[in-house]
Amino acid sequence: KDGLTGLTGAVFELYRWDESQGTYVYNNPDEPTFTMTGPSRTSGYLLPGRYKLVEIGAPAYVYTDSSGQEHTVRFELDSTPVEFEVKAGATGAYRPGTDQLITDGVLKFYNSPKGSIQLTKYGEDAAGAKETLAGAVFRLYTDPDCTAEVSVESWSGDSLRTTDAFGVCIWENLAPGTYYVKEMETDAVKQAGYAVWSQPVAVAVEAGRLVKP
Repeated sequence: KDGLTGLTGAVFELYRWDESQGTYVYNNPDEPTFTMTGPSRTSGYLLPGRYKLVEIGAPAYVYTDSSGQEHTVRFELDSTPVEFEVKAGATGAYRPGTDQLITDGVLKFYNSPKGSIQLTKYGEDAAGAKETLAGAVFRLYTDPDCTAEVSVESWSGDSLRTTDAFGVCIWENLAPGTYYVKEMETDAVKQAGYAVWSQPVAVAVEAGRLVKP
């Protein structure tokens, strides 16, 4: 619907307004959070009153590519709280203090997928034909001077990437923005008779897109 894809795995906290305390408190203190096991969830019975729903854990999507390698696409957290009101004898979520349903009475959160950069290292042989190079090493930075190396929580290490047998390396789960790829000196490239490309390459990453510089 609306060109959007339902996601699972997001984690939420549900609060209710406590008039005596003048603030929101957990709706169920024994189980303050719940995890989406499907793209939609029905709350069940809620007492009339004001509530607040907050996403505290973003979803992720796991897939396997044509080579059998598993990838995880992570999404940006939609941490903006959604306040709503439940009315006696009515179904759906209302805007607090009004008789207007929120998006047909259904609460919606939107998570933008993070982007990826896929790089292929090429060389040119004596005949002028292109060939991919394995063993080339690159790092990823957020500044053109290449002093601030990118660090992503879901990565098992730093931004260092080495091209595989097909000359390819990839950085996943990147927030939208401009990045700079810089090649490092390696024996593999030198032994193949090629020079290292010393100038950083700027790459613009957009939400949910795979960029191939």
